[in-house]
Parts: sequence; structure tokens; C-alpha cells
Amino acid sequence: MENKKTTVNNFIPWINNFFLTRKKLFVITMLLAIILSGAFLRFYNLEQIPSGLHETEANYGLLALGLNDEETTINSFVQNGYELGVFTKLTSVSFGIFGMNIFALRLLSAFIGILTIIGFFFLLKELRFSYRLALLGTFFLTFSFWHVNFSRLAYSEIFIPFLITWLSLLLMRGFFSKKHLYFVLSGATIGLGLWIHPLMIFSLLLPFFLVLYFSFLDKKFLSFFKLHLLFLSMSILLFSVPLLLQMQNDHHLFQDSLKGALSFDASNLSPIKNMVSYFGSLFYLGDSNQLHNYSSLPIIPLAWSILFLFGFFLSMRSFIFSIIGQFKKTNVPKNIHASALAQIIFLTALLIGSLNSNQEPSSKQFIWAIPAIFIFCIIPFEYLIQIYQKLKLSTRISMKKWRWRVLQFSISCLILMVVLAGFSQVYLYFEVWAKDTKTKEVFQENQVSFGKIIRGLEREENNFIIIPEHVEFSADRKTKTLKTLEFSGFPDIKNYVFIHPSEGLTGIHCENSLIVFYETKLLLRKQFQKKCPENSFKKLTTPKVNGAFWTMRQ
Repeated sequence: MENKKTTVNNFIPWINNFFLTRKKLFVITMLLAIILSGAFLRFYNLEQIPSGLHETEANYGLLALGLNDEETTINSFVQNGYELGVFTKLTSVSFGIFGMNIFALRLLSAFIGILTIIGFFFLLKELRFSYRLALLGTFFLTFSFWHVNFSRLAYSEIFIPFLITWLSLLLMRGFFSKKHLYFVLSGATIGLGLWIHPLMIFSLLLPFFLVLYFSFLDKKFLSFFKLHLLFLSMSILLFSVPLLLQMQNDHHLFQDSLKGALSFDASNLSPIKNMVSYFGSLFYLGDSNQLHNYSSLPIIPLAWSILFLFGFFLSMRSFIFSIIGQFKKTNVPKNIHASALAQIIFLTALLIGSLNSNQEPSSKQFIWAIPAIFIFCIIPFEYLIQIYQKLKLSTRISMKKWRWRVLQFSISCLILMVVLAGFSQVYLYFEVWAKDTKTKEVFQENQVSFGKIIRGLEREENNFIIIPEHVEFSADRKTKTLKTLEFSGFPDIKNYVFIHPSEGLTGIHCENSLIVFYETKLLLRKQFQKKCPENSFKKLTTPKVNGAFWTMRQ
């Protein structure tokens, strides 16, 4: 018995010493564990969670399918604008590899989400955070409901935190290493970002304010970096030239896309109110859109929002002290670069939010702020470590052994609390939000089921889908709102004609026709039965939808 106890007592210190004396191995192991966890959270059951498909996702899918459709004349982004841009083209590649399905549609977002996690770790290291704090900050991003959700939706907005993270990494590494290559790559990131999403126009503010910041810290900055900044500017122009040429031919292209992405309406703007509401959405107001969030909960959990508030105001304090330090010639705070970068990104996100004319904040529009928010969340730990080190090295303040243990235990409990908050986000997403009835309604699960039924039906010479009167048609007889139905029923749905009940009762021939009813009532079925007495109805049920669909044929 004593030998077993001795073995256990020796094994635990051996594990600690093994990792502590092999710092790189420990960091690589933990980073791989976080990245693999992030990959699992973003790829697990991607086709079924969230159940259904939102119409915006479906529209991207239909556009991507159109790129590979010989019957559709769709050319390049330069000729067709943002809807047929990089995101749609990459989605079409995914369809070519994995087939036409929801998994292939959402795959690109999940992959970009993982690349964001990797980039965020290296960004935190570039900002001079310790390995442990860099891992903790990466954990926040990996387990965030906010980022997990958008990484599992076919939305081009997921590119924004990805591009901002990598752009920040390249810029900071360029300023620290003084190498021209990073400025060229930074310019390329901005230029390509303008192709991907119109909100990336605000990324031009990032190098602009960073240059002002470094110029303030170092009076010789501009004279030394003038060639570097020239490379940055030329790179931006080079990679955005095709877009600029298109804007010259159609100057409304970018303007209209930007207004749409911003939900901009000059007659209904309240900039200050919007800024306050977006700031408050992180820890109080939340996002009421069930597509983005659950039951108007704050965008980040309570434990993290407290850290965010502390980090935000501590970074402001650092920034003010750095200004004072320039006049008094004192040392600037240790985390001043991280504070400055996070403040620039976050204030830019608030600027974008201030231009929103909607009544409530949207986490989709505020996604610009993600890198800054999780930088703010680890800044309080940086201060705790600094205070701890000062107490430890102080000759004036001596603490008894038990007090040191209480302090260490308190810090450990704080870390445990924020880690558990991260795990709770996973439970909230997969076990609460994903299974909620409202979520299934928002993602139009019934349209996905209906589309699958369409693909499984034997067609007739004439095939019709009866849709409600309020659903509008486009010029090519496609619906303007039932995009999920069109995508989930592709390609068989191309053989059907959408028609309103009133038109169907007068224009449909009963012979050699298949009539499929979407959202029909008994009275309507009786009217069609009266029109076609020789035709019979068949009820089709699906396990995921309350109610049934009906078909009618001879």
C-alpha cells in the first residue's frame, strides 16, 4: 500500500517537472489540444447542427451552384459584385469536392474559423503576452458561442475576424521586425479583404491609427518607416485594382453593398445610442436574433464580460499613462501595444455599429470586434501576474506562506471559473440553442425537409409547387424568400414551376401533372379536388416537421 502511495506521489511531480522543464512541448501540446477542440466544435455534425438552413446560407449555395451550372451565365466577381465574390467561388469549389450538401456549404466557414484560432494565438504572442496567457486567450476564442456559431454558418462575415486577426499579426510583426515583407503581406490582406466583404473597407483605419500611435511613441518612426509604408500602400492598391476598376464602371456597386452590410439608413441613425447599445450587448443587452444568439443573452458570458470590462478600462488606463509617459519621460506600461491595438479594433467596431439603422445590436455586424474583445479578456490576467511578481520580489512586503497559498488558490479559481464558462458556452450551443424550437424555425427546418421530399418524388410531365399567395416571384419564376427550399431540393426542383393557389386553380391541367403543396389547408385541397376529381391526394410526413406535405396526381 505504501509503495502505491509513493508511486502516485512521485508520479505527479514527475509529470509537472516533465512539462515545466520542457516548455515548448507543453505549449505545443496545449495549443494542439485547443486547435483540435476548436476543429471538433466547428465540424461536429455540421450538416445537422444547426438543424435546417437559413435563407442567406441557401442563397450563397444557389449562387455557388450557378457558377458550375452550364445553363447559367455567371462570370467573375468583377462583373457581378459581392454576392458572387470570393466566398461564393470557394463554396463552389467545396461543392465540387464534397458534393452539393449542407456540409459542403458550411465547410468553408468552419475552416476559416480554425485558421482564425491559429492566427489569434500567434497574434497574442506577437503582442508580448506569455505563452500561458496566449493559450488562455486562444481558449476564449475557441469556445466562444459567438465565434463557434458563425464558424458553423455559411456567412461571408466569418472572414472578417479572420482577416483582422491576420492583418493585425502581420502589421505588428512588421513594426517590430522592421521587415518590408510583412508590410507587403499586410497590404495584400487589406486589398483581398476588400474583395471578400465590404465592411473590410474599415480595415484601412487599422494601419492608419497604428502609424499615428507608433509616431507618437517614437518621433523618428515616420522617417525610418517611410519606405515600409510605401510598400504597404502600393500593395493595397495592387491587390484592389480590379475592384477599383469595377467601381469606376459601376460606382454604386461598393456603395450599395456597404449600405446593405451596414443596414445603413441616414434618416434613421442614432450613432451615440448605437455605440452604447453595441457596447452593452456584450454583457447586458445581447442580440435578440435567434439566428445569432440564444434568448437575448449577452454576447459573451458573465465571467468573460467582467474580464472584458476590466481589460477595456485597464487598457484605456495604459494608453493614457503612455501619453503621460511621453511628456514625463517615464516607462510605458508593459502591455501598451496590445492595449493600443485592441482599442483601435474595438473602437472601429463601435464605429461600424454606430452606422447601423436597425433598432437592436447585431452580433453579425459587430463581428469586427471579436479579436479585440478576447485581447481585453486576458489583460486583467497580465495585471494579476505583474502584481504577483511584485509581491514576490518585494523586500518591504513579506507575506506568510499560507497567504501566498490563498493568493495562488484565488488565481487558480479565477482561471477555473473562466474555463468552465467556456465549457458552458459549448453546452449552451449544442444542447440548448441548437435544440430550441425557435432556432429550428429560424433555420427553416421545414423547407429543408420539403426539399428532400421533392428530390425523392417521381415526376410527371408537368410538375408544380403550390406556395402561399404572399410569397413573391422573381422574373424567372423563382421565389424571393424560399431559398432554403430551392437549395435543399436542387437539382430536381429545377423541373418544377412555382405557382400561387389562385393561379393553379385556373391554369393547371389535371392530366399528367404532379402538384405538390407547401403549407396547405384542407379548404385549399378540397378546391383542387373539385377541379381535378380524378386525381388523388397523398400525405407525406417527415420526422423533423410538425404537420405534413401533400401531393396530388392521377
